[in-house]
Amino acid sequence: MFGNGMNLKGSGGLIVLNIAYNVGAFTPTLFTMLVVMALVTTMITTPIPDPLGVKNAERTTQDVEAAA
Repeated sequence: MFGNGMNLKGSGGLIVLNIAYNVGAFTPTLFTMLVVMALVTTMITTPIPDPLGVKNAERTTQDVEAAA
């Protein structure tokens, strides 16, 4: 359930954060804050367009065939 809201940008950010932390780019406290921020913003961004009435931008094969 936790990964349900994740997308590629969020998981890519976590990978970059982990690499930067491993080379000593920032303290454990800052690392924790950045990870929490990445997770929270990723999880709230994914479901927000639904209640706002924003339609999915992905087009299905049926949509493409119907438009032709």
